[in-house]
Amino acid sequence: MAKALVNKQIDSVGEEERALQLAMIANTKHNPIISDYSTERPSGVKTGDDELQAVGSLDRLNNSNSVSFWDYQTKIWHVRVNFTDSQEMVTEFFQVTVAESSR
Repeated sequence: MAKALVNKQIDSVGEEERALQLAMIANTKHNPIISDYSTERPSGVKTGDDELQAVGSLDRLNNSNSVSFWDYQTKIWHVRVNFTDSQEMVTEFFQVTVAESSR
């Protein structure tokens, strides 16, 4: 997974083996989609203990809350975390995990 994300709404980035942990600052009005490159499809995206639903298109990602999308052609994952109840800027954490390669 890529190690560098450039976005002023990313508060912190941590990396474990096969997982990227991010803290994102946002609210209802400023709720960005966070994207990054991965050579492998993420095996899961979580906020806390909740697994985000994987959707099949960018259109569905744009029209949903708390979902993820992986574009197999560009190898870029996209995550939208739900900030609909947050009028003030708050920090939410999410984790993107890639499964072990089967070789």
